[in-house]
Amino acid sequence: MATVGEVNLVFQNAIKFLKEVRVELRKVTWPSREEMTGSTLVVIVSTLLLAFYLGLIDYVLIEGIQPTLAGNIKIWSYLTLGGVLALLFWVYRIIEK
Repeated sequence: MATVGEVNLVFQNAIKFLKEVRVELRKVTWPSREEMTGSTLVVIVSTLLLAFYLGLIDYVLIEGIQPTLAGNIKIWSYLTLGGVLALLFWVYRIIEK
């Protein structure tokens, strides 16, 4: 069983920790509302574009190309990967501007 001194030490350490957290949080440079709105918009738009792109590629592969290229689907997988990387690079360029 813990003694009173040990319990007090735990509470003192917890209080010290919370005070240090408060000091560190005051040092943080928080983004403005405009910065947060812009970043959030970039994330939402890029996510929607990527989802649309992957859905389109999936549809094309399943409905159009897969029956005719039964053994060569590996080529189309590489093309899809290249398209995703190109889209991510495009989003990165938008963010950096």
